Amino acid sequence: MNKKLLLVSMCGLLLVGSSCGTYTGSGAMLGASFGSTIGSAIGGISNGPYGSDVGTLIGLAGGALVGAGIGNAIDNANQKKMEQQYADQYTQPQYTGPQYSQPQYSQPQYQPETQNYTTMYAQPQSVIQPTVLLPTQCAIAGELSGYNLTSELEIRNARLIDSNADGGISRGEECKVSFELFNVGAQPVYNIWPSVVNASSNSHIAISPGVRVEQILPGKGIRYTALVKADNSLGNGSLTICVAAVVPDIHTISLVYQFTIPTYR
Repeated sequence: MNKKLLLVSMCGLLLVGSSCGTYTGSGAMLGASFGSTIGSAIGGISNGPYGSDVGTLIGLAGGALVGAGIGNAIDNANQKKMEQQYADQYTQPQYTGPQYSQPQYSQPQYQPETQNYTTMYAQPQSVIQPTVLLPTQCAIAGELSGYNLTSELEIRNARLIDSNADGGISRGEECKVSFELFNVGAQPVYNIWPSVVNASSNSHIAISPGVRVEQILPGKGIRYTALVKADNSLGNGSLTICVAAVVPDIHTISLVYQFTIPTYR
């Protein structure tokens, strides 16, 4: 979708929005509504043209921020207008009596302690590394019957980003799976599906849907990120996530990168 068309559409809906609440809140809700259907993101590497599906997609948080920003601009404009009207209506008379000078008091100077507050309050994160397996050895091997291993697609830098750095995924936690996918062959590869799969079939884990890549040219690549979200009923156990690149048209698949992490209540 054209970004300008998206912004124009959101602005129009904000202006017609509810008479209750602020435009900032309405914008955030509207943006989140747009963004919640798109959780995966694809970014280009080496400036390669990868087709109409390639580019950074707006996720839930991004959509909310865009909407809130538009609404906040409208709120600020309305607030300034009201303040100017109030100032014009209630202009205070100027005091013309004797002027008194206020005594000057010297305030003691304090030297603040040197603290790295950014580091103190930064959200902790840790990176979990996968195990590299043949498709026939991974947890979803039974679902890959009929697919052949390809040497043209290569996954690099696969990692699971644990948002609270506890080594697993807890109730309500949102993690990310990120990797780079390169075409190391001599010919373009078409209709590629980067795949991030919940191999343990844990019903309390949701993974953002895959996004098709129209093509990757030889020597070029993409960066792919998927969101992994636990609901509030997650129990103690384990979670297995398999990452691969699949080309359904010719039934080929890359090596599988498999993550196994604990789950916590």
